[in-house]
Amino acid sequence: MAWIVVLLLVVIVITDGLIVTSVWSFIAAFMDRNKARRFASVGVASLLLSGLSLWFATSFVYVSTDEVVLYEWRGWGARVPPSRNIAYSGELGWQARPLGTGWHFGLLPGLYKIERHPPQVVPSDNRSYAGVVLLLDGAQGQSHLVASPSPPVSDIYDGEAFCQDPRALRGIQPFTVGVGPHRVNPRLFKIVAIPLHERTFYMGVDTGSPEWMSGEITAETSDSVPIIVDVSLTLQVQQRDAPLFFASVDQKDPLSGASDDPYSGVLGTIRSVVRETVRMRCKDHKASEIQQNRQQLSDAIAADLVPQFDAIGLTLQRLNLRELRGQDGSDAYDRISELEAQTTIQDREAELARVAQTHRETLLSDYAALVDLVDTDGANA
Repeated sequence: MAWIVVLLLVVIVITDGLIVTSVWSFIAAFMDRNKARRFASVGVASLLLSGLSLWFATSFVYVSTDEVVLYEWRGWGARVPPSRNIAYSGELGWQARPLGTGWHFGLLPGLYKIERHPPQVVPSDNRSYAGVVLLLDGAQGQSHLVASPSPPVSDIYDGEAFCQDPRALRGIQPFTVGVGPHRVNPRLFKIVAIPLHERTFYMGVDTGSPEWMSGEITAETSDSVPIIVDVSLTLQVQQRDAPLFFASVDQKDPLSGASDDPYSGVLGTIRSVVRETVRMRCKDHKASEIQQNRQQLSDAIAADLVPQFDAIGLTLQRLNLRELRGQDGSDAYDRISELEAQTTIQDREAELARVAQTHRETLLSDYAALVDLVDTDGANA
């Protein structure tokens, strides 16, 4: 508070000086018999009073409820330390704490600079959203990860109180804010809206849906049947997982929050995880088993995917194996039936060969016995 007292004293001294100078100029003008000097004195006094009035008039600032007003202190005081860019009370620079709503007096031009911003808004349309909070300044922490624990969420509206809490780390905060406008310091905080509604993605044949992900899933069964699997999966971000989800988004600058669709930063991860899991599960089953137990295979794949999606802040709601096809474009079931038919023919041929071999061995054995009998009878005769 000492700097405020000093500022008031300086303003009072300057004001008193201007008033005294103006009054003295008026007195001198009326006492001076020289008309030229009289007019000059009156002119100087008028300019001083006009300048003083204008200076004071522009020191009034009104803040409405639909804006955020920041101010920069350009007078005197300590400089902001290298560890941060935003100033606290008594320091030179842009202040962490925005001006409250209503009238403010004493923000004299030259000593203060005013900057107006709109509030940051989390949409409140027919879909659900959660606002992930990014701290853009303050103590350097794990800026690409979720900082936990953190100061109370209510303190984001008082940037100085939030940043002075020793738990405040630069980066993604572990809490979210609700829908609507938020009057926070845009030099200190950025709020990114994360959609919470379900999203269904398709892998395999291009369905024409905007949620289609390019890239087929090619797999091979345990009996070496090559197949292509089409998959649909429904994912959702829970509000509690929104910070973790945003921390998992692949982007060049995680603190910018510039992506219009946060899912676009995780599609590569989703595609890779699903493809490898499907391949692994298909490798454990024969083609005929996959044909007969498609739902069981879907459940097994989903069970494998749940912990992997949890790790990036996504909840798997549903997964379906939509179609199985041969790599030549034919239906995989036709290929399976063909292989089963081939297997049946091969088994029959093998059985006939085995029976023929058995008969041959029996005939040879009988022939050898007959020869021995003939030789024995000949010797006895």
